[in-house]
Amino acid sequence: MFLPRCCSAPAALAWAALPASLALRHCRFDPMLLQDADFQCCALDEPQRLRTAAAKRRTEYLAGRLCAASAIAALGYPASFPARGEEGAPQWPDGLCGSISHSHGAAFAVVGERSCWQGLGLDAESLIAPQRALRLAGEILVAEELTQFSVLHAIDPQQAARYLTLCFSFKESLFKALQPLVGRRFHFPAASLHCSDESGVARLLLRQDLAGPWRAGCLLDGHFTTCNDQLLTLIAIPAGA
Repeated sequence: MFLPRCCSAPAALAWAALPASLALRHCRFDPMLLQDADFQCCALDEPQRLRTAAAKRRTEYLAGRLCAASAIAALGYPASFPARGEEGAPQWPDGLCGSISHSHGAAFAVVGERSCWQGLGLDAESLIAPQRALRLAGEILVAEELTQFSVLHAIDPQQAARYLTLCFSFKESLFKALQPLVGRRFHFPAASLHCSDESGVARLLLRQDLAGPWRAGCLLDGHFTTCNDQLLTLIAIPAGA
């Protein structure tokens, strides 16, 4: 596969908590090195709406798709680029599900087989600065989370900002994993970070009825780690859960 100068080669991420049945790939990208011919050389169809977008947005898309194709190949399937759906979500090949994320020059993609996983959500975030965290807390956090945030902020604003970033990222991952299953959009108040520990394990609590079995009170397992100054969160919903 052609590798454009704007992207590093997708590589596996050393994450002990990652289930063996999932493939996760990541790469670095630099929008300053993007060439208009890169999409054609990669045999990747660039969506029409992206062709006039900023180089950053175009390179994010290219890097994310390169990671996705590499992850698909790692599972033993022909390397292919997920198409872009009407709402922007990747359209995965039959038998597969996955998720793509990118943040500040880094792209990530995780892919698994539908026989093992019914939903995957991956999100990468740079740590939110303390002053910005204070401004965003009321928009992102529910009452219990706000209490925890306030306690942490009184002790260490940096620690509070990390907590808010973790909550935000997990809610993004949860949306990516669940939205295709429930067939509707939902927002930050729909879930809360129930618990987390320094081992990188967390649980999210659904606070609203969404659809089918996904009702208020459901708990979903999550994992988190750091990679090159990025906070990475993953929600992986097993088949039959």
